[in-house]
Amino acid sequence: MTLVRDETSAARRSASVSRGILAALVGRGLYVVAPLVTIPISLQHLGASDYGAWSAALALTAITSFADLGLGVGLMTRLAAALTDRDLGRARVLVTSAYGVATGIVAVLLAALWGSAAVVDWAALIGGRGQSDENIVLVTLSVFLFNVVAGLIVRVQYAAQQVALSNAWQSAASLMGIAGVLAAVALDVSSPVFVLIAGASQTAVTVINTLWFFSRGGGRQYRMSPRAFNGAEGRALIGLGSRFLFITVLISLTMSTDPLIISHTASLTAVTEYAIPAKIFSMLATVVSALSIPLWTANVEALRLGEWDWVQRITRKMTLLSGGVVLVLSGVAVLIAPWVIRTWLGGRIEPSVVLMVGLGLVALVQAVAAPIFMVQNAAEVLRPQTLGYLLLLLILPAKWLVVSAFGFEWIPWVTGIGYCLVVWPAAWIGYRRVLRVRAGS
Repeated sequence: MTLVRDETSAARRSASVSRGILAALVGRGLYVVAPLVTIPISLQHLGASDYGAWSAALALTAITSFADLGLGVGLMTRLAAALTDRDLGRARVLVTSAYGVATGIVAVLLAALWGSAAVVDWAALIGGRGQSDENIVLVTLSVFLFNVVAGLIVRVQYAAQQVALSNAWQSAASLMGIAGVLAAVALDVSSPVFVLIAGASQTAVTVINTLWFFSRGGGRQYRMSPRAFNGAEGRALIGLGSRFLFITVLISLTMSTDPLIISHTASLTAVTEYAIPAKIFSMLATVVSALSIPLWTANVEALRLGEWDWVQRITRKMTLLSGGVVLVLSGVAVLIAPWVIRTWLGGRIEPSVVLMVGLGLVALVQAVAAPIFMVQNAAEVLRPQTLGYLLLLLILPAKWLVVSAFGFEWIPWVTGIGYCLVVWPAAWIGYRRVLRVRAGS
């Protein structure tokens, strides 16, 4: 198939990326603010015990966070290519197959979850007891699994370059989550029903988004059809998605195990002293995501159209922007975090400056690499970053030794330095590999 360059495609794509980033920042802001409203209300209604059961059940969703086997990111990447080619038939097959496979996976997991209730003491698994605690766990995990299918619409809209629209719907879901909590309190429902309403209210908005997009919105030309289902396409999407999934697992192993290392090498008190500042600085990861994810599908389109200059230009621009924004925000966080933590916790924790600067360093090195990785993700060139994150696992024993010798404050410095030494070169190698395609084409 011959691809015809659209003279306005670069300008349209750049505008779409800008709108998407702005909408994503607003949406992520609501995502951060919503718990500030709902947590005290939920805690008062549920009580300490049931709220603790809900929190523990939410922690269990980490076990099922890979339930779609990477299907969503696989769909986003391949669908963006099909839409760039204006191959609506293939787009319909991809969408139908992805939703069909995801629905099958979730149906099996839901049946296993509720069937296991007869033999698995889910309440004891979270340190609770009684039927109410068990129901809270089952409802929480069920809502999460439903979202595996419902949440595919986000990937579809990103692939269609409708990032701003997608984030507007996500913002609406956050607001509906607040409304759901308020409604549950007003109705004075039981704890399991409260959890159901709080979670399902957001899922309902996502379902409405899906129905609207495929019936009235931009997806009506490739809406799902049973005749378009293709098992081979579904398996191919899982194959691609599982490669992204493996990278995500590697990142989690290197970035999310710090509290465990600190608990074994220092103390549980030290874990708390680390976790509170880390929670504040984790918001910077939200900024990095908002700035970089819209580039993924935009790069898919640009690479398909052979617009290499646009890819290089936007990558340079976003690398500087992402790094600059996170650098400034990290500096602000280092300055105000001590006051925030003292005010919030009444002076019970005095955050270490060394720790906070190290946490800012980790956010910065990731922000600089993110736009470069978006090019590789779009081109499905994943081996360099996979090897980079595999090598980054070597910092785990280094973290253990550093914390034992110098204190937990230095653990993010090990992460940041290791990232620069291992992941940055991998990012550059992968980026150059994508660009070499241009030289050979």
